Amino acid sequence: MSNQPPGNEQWQQPPQRPYPGNQPYPQQPPQQPNTSYPSNPQWPPQQPSQPLPPPQFPQEDYGQQQWQQQQPMYLPQQPMYQPPKKKSKTWLWLVAIIVVCLFACGVFAAGGIFLFFQALYNSPGAKVAHSYYTAIEKQDYATAYSFLDADRITLYEHHLTQDAYVQKAKVLDVQEGKVTSYSFSEVGVEFSNGVNTANIIVNVTRKGVTYPVQVQLLQEPNGWKIISIDGI
Repeated sequence: MSNQPPGNEQWQQPPQRPYPGNQPYPQQPPQQPNTSYPSNPQWPPQQPSQPLPPPQFPQEDYGQQQWQQQQPMYLPQQPMYQPPKKKSKTWLWLVAIIVVCLFACGVFAAGGIFLFFQALYNSPGAKVAHSYYTAIEKQDYATAYSFLDADRITLYEHHLTQDAYVQKAKVLDVQEGKVTSYSFSEVGVEFSNGVNTANIIVNVTRKGVTYPVQVQLLQEPNGWKIISIDGI
Protein backbone atom coordinates (compact mmCIF):
# COMPACT_ATOMS: atom_id res chain seq x y z
CA MET A 1 0.00 0.00 0.00
CA SER A 2 1.00 3.58 -0.61
CA ASN A 3 2.03 6.01 2.22
CA GLN A 4 -0.16 8.87 0.84
CA PRO A 5 -3.14 9.86 2.99
CA PRO A 6 -6.52 8.66 1.85
CA GLY A 7 -8.61 10.97 -0.21
CA ASN A 8 -5.63 12.22 -2.24
CA GLU A 9 -5.60 9.54 -4.81
CA GLN A 10 -5.44 12.13 -7.54
CA TRP A 11 -1.94 12.98 -6.47
CA GLN A 12 -0.81 9.40 -6.65
CA GLN A 13 1.51 8.31 -9.41
CA PRO A 14 -0.03 6.31 -12.24
CA PRO A 15 0.18 2.56 -11.83
CA GLN A 16 3.25 1.06 -13.23
CA ARG A 17 3.19 -1.86 -15.35
CA PRO A 18 4.16 -4.97 -13.55
CA TYR A 19 7.34 -6.52 -14.19
CA PRO A 20 7.27 -9.84 -15.83
CA GLY A 21 6.77 -12.52 -13.39
CA ASN A 22 4.91 -10.29 -10.92
CA GLN A 23 1.15 -10.67 -10.67
CA PRO A 24 -0.42 -7.19 -10.55
CA TYR A 25 -2.79 -6.28 -7.78
CA PRO A 26 -6.32 -5.45 -8.76
CA GLN A 27 -6.78 -1.70 -9.09
CA GLN A 28 -9.92 0.15 -7.94
CA PRO A 29 -11.20 3.00 -10.05
CA PRO A 30 -10.39 6.41 -8.60
CA GLN A 31 -13.14 8.07 -6.64
CA GLN A 32 -14.48 11.36 -7.97
CA PRO A 33 -14.60 14.21 -5.52
CA ASN A 34 -18.06 15.27 -4.40
CA THR A 35 -18.79 18.48 -6.22
CA SER A 36 -22.33 18.90 -4.94
CA TYR A 37 -23.01 21.90 -2.55
CA PRO A 38 -25.61 22.07 0.09
CA SER A 39 -28.75 24.06 -0.71
CA ASN A 40 -28.34 26.42 2.21
CA PRO A 41 -24.67 26.96 2.79
CA GLN A 42 -23.73 28.40 6.14
CA TRP A 43 -20.69 30.65 6.44
CA PRO A 44 -18.73 30.41 8.44
CA PRO A 45 -19.27 26.78 9.20
CA GLN A 46 -20.90 26.20 12.52
CA GLN A 47 -18.64 25.15 15.27
CA PRO A 48 -19.82 23.07 18.09
CA SER A 49 -21.31 25.43 20.71
CA GLN A 50 -19.33 25.75 23.88
CA PRO A 51 -20.29 27.76 26.96
CA LEU A 52 -18.52 31.13 27.11
CA PRO A 53 -16.73 32.01 30.32
CA PRO A 54 -18.29 34.85 32.36
CA PRO A 55 -16.73 38.29 31.77
CA GLN A 56 -14.04 39.26 34.17
CA PHE A 57 -13.96 42.89 35.49
CA PRO A 58 -11.23 44.37 37.63
CA GLN A 59 -12.33 44.87 41.17
CA GLU A 60 -12.42 48.54 42.18
CA ASP A 61 -13.46 50.35 45.25
CA TYR A 62 -17.05 51.62 44.88
CA GLY A 63 -16.42 54.93 46.64
CA GLN A 64 -13.32 55.66 44.58
CA GLN A 65 -15.11 54.74 41.34
CA GLN A 66 -18.07 56.97 42.19
CA TRP A 67 -15.77 59.87 43.05
CA GLN A 68 -13.93 59.41 39.75
CA GLN A 69 -17.23 59.47 37.86
CA GLN A 70 -18.28 62.72 39.55
CA GLN A 71 -15.11 64.54 38.62
CA PRO A 72 -15.58 66.68 35.48
CA MET A 73 -13.30 65.77 32.69
CA TYR A 74 -11.70 68.93 31.43
CA LEU A 75 -8.30 70.24 30.85
CA PRO A 76 -7.06 72.95 33.23
CA GLN A 77 -7.09 76.30 31.55
CA GLN A 78 -4.15 78.56 31.96
CA PRO A 79 -5.25 82.03 33.22
CA MET A 80 -4.72 84.75 30.72
CA TYR A 81 -1.99 87.11 31.80
CA GLN A 82 -3.25 90.58 32.50
CA PRO A 83 -0.87 93.41 33.19
CA PRO A 84 -1.35 94.91 36.67
CA LYS A 85 -3.47 98.03 36.70
CA LYS A 86 -1.70 101.18 37.68
CA LYS A 87 -3.22 102.63 40.81
CA SER A 88 -4.10 106.24 40.45
CA LYS A 89 -2.84 108.43 43.30
CA THR A 90 -4.79 111.50 42.22
CA TRP A 91 -7.49 110.99 44.83
CA LEU A 92 -4.85 110.72 47.55
CA TRP A 93 -3.48 114.11 46.59
CA LEU A 94 -6.99 115.56 46.53
CA VAL A 95 -7.79 114.20 49.98
CA ALA A 96 -4.46 115.48 51.34
CA ILE A 97 -5.09 118.95 49.88
CA ILE A 98 -8.61 119.05 51.36
CA VAL A 99 -7.36 117.97 54.78
CA VAL A 100 -4.60 120.56 54.73
CA CYS A 101 -7.04 123.28 53.67
CA LEU A 102 -9.51 122.35 56.39
CA PHE A 103 -6.74 122.25 58.97
CA ALA A 104 -5.45 125.63 57.84
CA CYS A 105 -8.96 127.11 57.94
CA GLY A 106 -9.48 125.69 61.43
CA VAL A 107 -6.18 127.10 62.61
CA PHE A 108 -6.91 130.53 61.13
CA ALA A 109 -10.45 130.50 62.53
CA ALA A 110 -9.28 129.49 66.00
CA GLY A 111 -6.49 132.03 65.84
CA GLY A 112 -8.88 134.73 64.72
CA ILE A 113 -11.33 133.96 67.51
CA PHE A 114 -8.53 133.90 70.06
CA LEU A 115 -7.18 137.22 68.84
CA PHE A 116 -10.65 138.72 68.82
CA PHE A 117 -11.37 137.78 72.43
CA GLN A 118 -7.83 138.69 73.41
CA ALA A 119 -8.43 142.11 71.92
CA LEU A 120 -11.69 142.45 73.82
CA TYR A 121 -10.19 141.43 77.15
CA ASN A 122 -7.28 143.78 76.55
CA SER A 123 -9.43 146.64 75.31
CA PRO A 124 -9.16 149.99 77.13
CA GLY A 125 -12.59 149.53 78.74
CA ALA A 126 -11.66 146.06 80.07
CA LYS A 127 -8.39 147.42 81.47
CA VAL A 128 -10.32 150.05 83.44
CA ALA A 129 -12.58 147.32 84.86
CA HIS A 130 -9.48 145.33 85.88
CA SER A 131 -8.01 148.33 87.68
CA TYR A 132 -11.30 148.98 89.44
CA TYR A 133 -11.61 145.43 90.90
CA THR A 134 -7.93 145.28 91.78
CA ALA A 135 -8.49 148.34 94.04
CA ILE A 136 -11.57 146.66 95.58
CA GLU A 137 -9.55 143.51 96.34
CA LYS A 138 -7.11 145.78 98.21
CA GLN A 139 -10.09 147.53 99.91
CA ASP A 140 -8.80 150.80 98.46
CA TYR A 141 -12.27 152.20 97.82
CA ALA A 142 -11.14 155.81 97.24
CA THR A 143 -8.98 154.66 94.30
CA ALA A 144 -11.79 152.40 93.11
CA TYR A 145 -14.17 155.37 93.08
CA SER A 146 -11.76 157.32 90.89
CA PHE A 147 -12.59 154.91 88.00
CA LEU A 148 -16.26 155.87 88.28
CA ASP A 149 -17.90 158.78 86.47
CA ALA A 150 -19.03 160.81 89.49
CA ASP A 151 -21.69 162.67 87.48
CA ARG A 152 -23.27 159.51 85.95
CA ILE A 153 -22.50 156.69 88.35
CA THR A 154 -25.52 154.90 89.75
CA LEU A 155 -25.83 151.94 92.10
CA TYR A 156 -29.13 150.15 91.88
CA GLU A 157 -30.28 153.11 89.77
CA HIS A 158 -29.43 155.63 92.49
CA HIS A 159 -26.81 158.38 92.22
CA LEU A 160 -23.73 157.44 94.22
CA THR A 161 -21.34 159.86 95.92
CA GLN A 162 -17.85 158.92 97.04
CA ASP A 163 -18.82 158.85 100.75
CA ALA A 164 -21.89 156.75 100.10
CA TYR A 165 -19.88 154.40 97.92
CA VAL A 166 -17.13 153.87 100.52
CA GLN A 167 -19.69 153.30 103.28
CA LYS A 168 -21.62 150.70 101.28
CA ALA A 169 -18.40 148.85 100.30
CA LYS A 170 -17.24 148.57 103.93
CA VAL A 171 -20.62 147.32 105.11
CA LEU A 172 -20.63 144.70 102.35
CA ASP A 173 -17.15 143.52 103.41
CA VAL A 174 -18.43 142.95 106.94
CA GLN A 175 -21.60 141.16 105.88
CA GLU A 176 -20.36 139.08 102.90
CA GLY A 177 -16.59 139.14 103.32
CA LYS A 178 -13.96 140.92 101.26
CA VAL A 179 -13.47 140.25 97.58
CA THR A 180 -10.98 137.41 97.19
CA SER A 181 -11.06 136.98 93.38
CA TYR A 182 -12.82 138.05 90.22
CA SER A 183 -12.90 137.10 86.54
CA PHE A 184 -14.53 138.30 83.35
CA SER A 185 -17.10 136.00 81.79
CA GLU A 186 -18.31 138.32 79.01
CA VAL A 187 -16.82 141.35 77.33
CA GLY A 188 -18.66 143.31 74.71
CA VAL A 189 -17.66 146.53 72.96
CA GLU A 190 -19.98 148.62 70.80
CA PHE A 191 -19.17 151.48 68.47
CA SER A 192 -22.23 153.41 67.32
CA ASN A 193 -22.53 157.00 66.06
CA GLY A 194 -19.20 157.99 67.56
CA VAL A 195 -20.12 156.63 70.98
CA ASN A 196 -18.04 153.76 72.28
CA THR A 197 -19.37 151.64 75.10
CA ALA A 198 -18.37 148.40 76.81
CA ASN A 199 -20.47 145.93 78.74
CA ILE A 200 -18.64 143.50 81.01
CA ILE A 201 -19.92 140.76 83.31
CA VAL A 202 -17.59 140.20 86.25
CA ASN A 203 -17.76 137.10 88.46
CA VAL A 204 -16.93 138.30 91.97
CA THR A 205 -16.08 135.84 94.78
CA ARG A 206 -16.56 136.59 98.52
CA LYS A 207 -16.05 133.83 101.13
CA GLY A 208 -16.17 131.18 98.39
CA VAL A 209 -19.46 132.49 96.99
CA THR A 210 -19.40 133.81 93.42
CA TYR A 211 -21.99 136.21 92.00
CA PRO A 212 -22.11 138.21 88.75
CA VAL A 213 -21.81 141.99 88.57
CA GLN A 214 -22.66 143.86 85.41
CA VAL A 215 -20.39 146.82 84.68
CA GLN A 216 -21.05 149.38 81.94
CA LEU A 217 -18.32 151.73 80.70
CA LEU A 218 -18.27 154.74 78.41
CA GLN A 219 -15.38 156.22 76.50
CA GLU A 220 -15.17 159.87 77.54
CA PRO A 221 -12.72 162.60 76.43
CA ASN A 222 -10.44 161.87 79.42
CA GLY A 223 -10.63 158.06 79.02
CA TRP A 224 -12.93 155.17 79.85
CA LYS A 225 -15.16 155.58 82.94
CA ILE A 226 -17.59 153.27 84.69
CA ILE A 227 -21.07 154.78 84.44
CA SER A 228 -23.18 151.94 85.92
CA ILE A 229 -22.78 148.94 88.26
CA ASP A 230 -25.31 146.63 89.92
CA GLY A 231 -23.04 145.48 92.73
CA ILE A 232 -19.67 145.99 94.36
